[in-house]
Amino acid sequence: MSFLKKTCFVLIFAAVAGTTLHSKDAPLTAIELFDGPSGAAFVQLAGVLINGKAEVRACGGATQINKSNYGKLAKIQLNPSITSIERDASGTMTITRGTASECVVPSNLKFDKDETLTPAQLAERAVLQGQVLSSSPPGITEVPASKRP
Repeated sequence: MSFLKKTCFVLIFAAVAGTTLHSKDAPLTAIELFDGPSGAAFVQLAGVLINGKAEVRACGGATQINKSNYGKLAKIQLNPSITSIERDASGTMTITRGTASECVVPSNLKFDKDETLTPAQLAERAVLQGQVLSSSPPGITEVPASKRP
């Protein structure tokens, strides 16, 4: 089984050159790897956001998340110190900084009254946004929808 078949999507972040590199809101460039119709594929993206935000929230070991504890989860800025974001076979989203990986969920989520979800269920609500710079196969003009493996 190919590596990509094991993961839903992988974002590999690239450092942005220039003075904006140190800015909290510096636009990020990333490469999204995914299974295309003919096998492994990628898009290079500029201005990467997840749910309209340049941040995610750390799961903090939580296996069930509701509106109350979601608001208390630590925010993690998407910046060049993050080398990748992945969804594994169970659907859980993780970030990697250096050699350390940790569970994260998207920011900017709304909860129904008394709704409690797993980190994998919250990851299903992630919407990746960005401007497509290049792709393989050529001609992809929109960010591919992330699907669970």
